[in-house]
Order: sequence, then C-alpha cells, then structure tokens
Amino acid sequence: MKEKFLTIGQVVQKLQPSFPDLSISKVRYLEDEGLINPERTNSGYRKFSENDVKQLEVILKLQKEQFLPLSVIKQKIKTVKTDELTSELEAPKKETFFSASKDNKRFTLADISQKTGLSEQEIHNLETYSILKPEETPEGKSYDDSDVKLASIAKRFSRIGLEPRHLRMYETFAEREAQLLWQILLPELKRLKPEHSQKVLSDLSELLDQSQDLKDILLKRALDQYFGNF
Repeated sequence: MKEKFLTIGQVVQKLQPSFPDLSISKVRYLEDEGLINPERTNSGYRKFSENDVKQLEVILKLQKEQFLPLSVIKQKIKTVKTDELTSELEAPKKETFFSASKDNKRFTLADISQKTGLSEQEIHNLETYSILKPEETPEGKSYDDSDVKLASIAKRFSRIGLEPRHLRMYETFAEREAQLLWQILLPELKRLKPEHSQKVLSDLSELLDQSQDLKDILLKRALDQYFGNF
C-alpha cells in the first residue's frame, strides 16, 4: 500500500488542536534546526510521512510538557527512537529522586502574589523568561513549591534592580549544565538494567551538591576581583 504523505499545511492543521501556537513558520524553523527532515517532491515541496508527523508531535510535546531546549530535544531524538519517546510521554509520570522530596502542594496565581508580594504582571514577566513554569489546568495556572521559592528570590533580587530578564541568565546556565550531565550520564543509564539505574541517579544527586559548591567558590572568587578593594 502506497504511503500517504501530508503537506506542511495539512500537518499544521492536524496538530494545531493540541498545539494552538503551531504555525508553518515554526515547522520550517524546526527543519532548519535539524530536528525534522521531511522529503521533498520533484517541485521542492515538503511532504511529511506518518513518522515525520509523529516525530514532530514528540518534539512539540517535549517543548510543551518538559520545557526542554531544542538542543536537548535534538540530542534525544538522535539517541532514542520516536516510538520509545512517545511511550515515555504517554506513560504515567513516575516519581524520581528529584520529585520525591518535592512538596506536592499546588498554588494559584493569587497565592503566589500574596506570599511574595509580586504583582500579577511581575509574575507573568517571570513566566515569560521561563523562571516560573506553571501548569495549565481547567481552573487556571497551577504553581508548585519551587515556583514560590523562585518568585520570593526574584522579589528580593528586584530590590537591587535585578529584573526577570537578568534572571534568565541563571535559567540558561541551569539548562546547559543539565544538558551536559544528561549527555554524560545517558549512555550509562541506557546500559544498566532499570533496577541498577538508581545508583547513577544517586551519584547525580551527590554531583549536584558538589556542583553547587564549585559554583559558590567560583562566584566568590569572581566577586572578590570586583569588590575586593572596597
């Protein structure tokens, strides 16, 4: 049976109910970034196979649900099959050693504002720069304990003139460090049986403590160069 292909417009129309912000220009951008590679007709028009559409859907879900940067997504789809990623995304969320200690209590926008003293516009600005990452629910935005802590820190920083756009630097550093650790530890995790993978995650937990110590020392050393004479 001959495989049926879709045009770029048909692909956007098919996926837009789940991803309202999807546009033809975004699909083209993802292709330019090397995340998808649809075939072309003799006339040069893109034609998307069923697998192309599945891969695009996985990419969009990883962006929307896991907030992964495109560089990490690109590495993921190179090393993990699309069907495996689809199953991973559809599976019930399992508790990890990160979420195990996480406070499960959820907060509304009004809760965050009341607890931190930030206005709704200031909270929105933090979301714009990916400092806060609420979940969208039928009742509205839902925040976790880490959002409350980050918003409180942002409030204190604002007193010395640090704005959300400045805090984006920390988010970028965190994304790069997470990507580096993921690339280093992923081969080991894939090699081990599931019952042995906890050892790698335990090592990662210890590594995070050491990483924080390293950053503290380097930051204090750098600050000493600027403020040491005052």
